[in-house]
Amino acid sequence: MVSVSHSCPKAHRNTRLSQAMSSTSTSTTSSSCTASTTASSSSTPEKPAANAVYLNVYDVQTPDDPAIIPRVNNVLIHCGIGVFHTGVQVWGREFAFGAHPNGESGIFEVHPRECPAVRYRSSIFLGYTTMSEPQVDDIITYLGRTEYIGNRYSLISRNCNSFSSQLTALLGVHDNFPAWVNRLATIAFNVRCLLPEGVDAPFKDSVPTAAIKEPQKPPPVALL
Repeated sequence: MVSVSHSCPKAHRNTRLSQAMSSTSTSTTSSSCTASTTASSSSTPEKPAANAVYLNVYDVQTPDDPAIIPRVNNVLIHCGIGVFHTGVQVWGREFAFGAHPNGESGIFEVHPRECPAVRYRSSIFLGYTTMSEPQVDDIITYLGRTEYIGNRYSLISRNCNSFSSQLTALLGVHDNFPAWVNRLATIAFNVRCLLPEGVDAPFKDSVPTAAIKEPQKPPPVALL
């Protein structure tokens, strides 16, 4: 697995989080596969506001041959499928989710469209959020403490694209979320009874207990 530096979200008051969570829908139902598999330049604002939300899509890379998955994706994307990493860009910041063996938040922040260890492919404009930047910080903190813990990461049912889908729903821009970025995992989930045992086990179950220690500093995360 590849790793990048982990950035801890800032903590904020619970009162602002309650306002943020109550003002938007929490539905994370997958959108239909009618979305285009490429970003449309006509739908992207010429001068996007700071509250514009983008889904930044990356090709996953392997250490041995970083170019192989991007080449495969160039073919598979025409079938509405591929092996992708995604991050959500809002307020000039990009948030994503990855795995580490500790019981702390697996959400990390990078400069938009510059996530390391993966290859940037495209950005998809999803709309504008009504959430302020402090409210977004509260949402990130909440998700990192409750659902998107580093050692709960799983390849099929709780991966980076699962996080992106839920975050965009909370930001109120999920209607344009493209199903194809996570379709491979969705298919695998539907036929998981045919897959090797443990393929969707949480990250902590694939790491020896002795290797799991409480971090003194924010731990690295592994990307899908």
